[in-house]
Formats: sequence, structure tokens, C-alpha cells
Amino acid sequence: MIDTKLLGDFKEQAFRNATRLFRDTALLYASARYPSAFVLAVAAYEEIGKVHVIDRACDAMCLNP
Repeated sequence: MIDTKLLGDFKEQAFRNATRLFRDTALLYASARYPSAFVLAVAAYEEIGKVHVIDRACDAMCLNP
């Protein structure tokens, strides 16, 4: 069985990674590097999606152990 603390740590790291990717996206966009900024923005949104999936898994595990 997966530990909820482990999932919580994974969620935190995914959020930090998404934040870092978004900051890098903003820097690229400000430098007029639009294609690269777009790719990193997509990666940041994927990381946020991962955070939501992990959050739902944690909720499901807490509600139905």
C-alpha cells in the first residue's frame, strides 16, 4: 500500500517543479522566445495536472482506506 505521506511529498515536489517551469517560461517569454516558452508552459500545466491527480488519490485513500 502506498503511504499518504509519500504521496504528499511527491505532490509538493511536483508543485515546486511546476512553479520552476512556469518561472522559466516567464523568462523565456520576456526574452521573446515564444516557441520555447510555449513548450515549457505545456510542461508546467502537465505538472499541475500531476498535482491534481495525486491530490485526488490522497483524498480517495483517506475516504476509503
